Amino acid sequence: MKRAALCIFILMAVVAVAFFSLCRVKGLGQEISSGAGNVLHEYKVSGVMPIKEVHALSQLWEKASRSIAYCENKNELDEITRLFATLEASKDVGEFESNCKVINASISAMVFNETPSLYTIL
Repeated sequence: MKRAALCIFILMAVVAVAFFSLCRVKGLGQEISSGAGNVLHEYKVSGVMPIKEVHALSQLWEKASRSIAYCENKNELDEITRLFATLEASKDVGEFESNCKVINASISAMVFNETPSLYTIL
C-alpha cells in the first residue's frame, strides 16, 4: 500500500511540474507576443523605431528564456534570441514588422510544442 501511495505521489508531482511549466511558458509567450504587438503598433504610428521599448522587450525575453530553459529546447530558445537581435537591428518598418511576425510565430510554436497531446504522451 505504501508503494502505491508513493507511486501516486510521484506521478502527481510530475503532473504538477508539467502543468507549472506549461502555465509559465504560455504566460511568458503571451506577454512577449503582446509586447511585440505593442512595439510594432508604436513604430507604425510614430514612424520612429522605439529603441527603448525594443530593448525592454529583448530584456524581457532574456529573463523569460532563462526561466523556461529547464523545459524548452535550447535550439528553439537560441533561435528566438537570434530573432530578437535581428529585431533590434531592423532598418525599416517592413523589416521590423516581418521580424515581429516571425518572433510571434516562433513563440506560438514553442507554446504549441509545450502543450501536451495524446500523441506526445504516448
